[in-house]
Amino acid sequence: MEFCGHGMDRSWCYLCHLEGGGVDPRTAWGLDAEDGPVPWERRREPMTETQAGHVRFLCEEFGEPFDESLTEHEAGIVVRSFLEEPMSDRQRRTLRWLCEKSGAPMPEDLTYRQARSQIRKLVALRGLRSA
Repeated sequence: MEFCGHGMDRSWCYLCHLEGGGVDPRTAWGLDAEDGPVPWERRREPMTETQAGHVRFLCEEFGEPFDESLTEHEAGIVVRSFLEEPMSDRQRRTLRWLCEKSGAPMPEDLTYRQARSQIRKLVALRGLRSA
């Protein structure tokens, strides 16, 4: 087993996955809302580079094919749907490790979005370097 700089097994560390995923860190952590003057349902332009990176990252996370022809609107729908999926195995393992180290209870039935948020909080509490 090879340990990463966060102290976890590199093969399942969610933090390492984010850092090496090629997605903007603020976007990966859900800190940048992609709102604009035009409502999502009317955005027919090709997805932005930031959106493409986020969609590509999430497709890899869930083992789904990436479609580079998505519009901004379609990419938004894809991202929102992935965020409501159950947490990934990588998130579950990372969250379990962080909970064990901090003494926090391990939540089980989280969405991808909720697990990402919980991991971010525990990373901050432990003072770990993150994406």
